[in-house]
Amino acid sequence: MANANIYIMDKEPDKKGFCKLMFFFSFKGKRFKMSTGEKCLPIHFDKKKQRVNQKHPFRVEVNIILDNLCVSAMSHYKMSVAKGIIPSVQELKEAIKPKTKEENNLENQV
Repeated sequence: MANANIYIMDKEPDKKGFCKLMFFFSFKGKRFKMSTGEKCLPIHFDKKKQRVNQKHPFRVEVNIILDNLCVSAMSHYKMSVAKGIIPSVQELKEAIKPKTKEENNLENQV
């Protein structure tokens, strides 16, 4: 069983009070975390739903990013398991990390 979670690092706010949103993924006794690249104020995060709440001015966009990250990790994990492969932490990280503009341009040229 695999689990994807989003947590706010509210113990480490920046100077303006914003806190990082971190992605955690656990599977088969392994666990890794990575930055989502998003920040918010603690009052804008719903810890139970693990998403930004109605108070956040860009809640739809940020929640789409968080949803895509969770779905991407879970999909890659399940596809690997269906092939009889348990992916490594590094393989999962590489599969779900956002692509740079250069990587997207290379894919579009092929």
